[in-house]
Amino acid sequence: VGYDADPIDGSPNLTATQLTLTGGDVDIKAGNLTESFVIAAPSGTSGGAGGSDVGVGASFGLNISLNDTIAEIENGEQVSGSTGHFIVSADSANATMTTTQNGASGGGTSIGAAISIAVVENKTRAHIGSGTGGTISLNGDLSAQATHTNSVITKASGEAAGDDVAVGASVALNIVVDDTRAE
Repeated sequence: VGYDADPIDGSPNLTATQLTLTGGDVDIKAGNLTESFVIAAPSGTSGGAGGSDVGVGASFGLNISLNDTIAEIENGEQVSGSTGHFIVSADSANATMTTTQNGASGGGTSIGAAISIAVVENKTRAHIGSGTGGTISLNGDLSAQATHTNSVITKASGEAAGDDVAVGASVALNIVVDDTRAE
């Protein structure tokens, strides 16, 4: 089963697909494996900025990971005939790591800051829609299966050293939405 598109411009064909099963097993599968890494750190070996009077060092890391894994027979599709089993499955595994670090030193005032933000959205869906097709003779299992694993690690480290005033600040923020459905 594939994408039904206009052969000239590639736009979606809005006419329902007609599929006639002829006795074999039906397996519709979608899989997704993503890894997203962002590292923001000062270059060199100093670990940040420095100055005789004032030292300011800052790092910002933004990691956006948007993942859709969808296996489906859409609503309105016309499926008929006979089959062994009819299994629709979607499996996704996603990992996101965001790390920022910085520092500052100075003779007077020093400010070191690091901000890490990860925005992650994972949609995993296995769907057997309702259609207007004929009868399906099923000689095996009928199932929709969706599995998802997700790992999000966000770290921030801001350090400062100074003779008078030293301020080190760090913020690490995860915004994660996971939606896993079998229907």
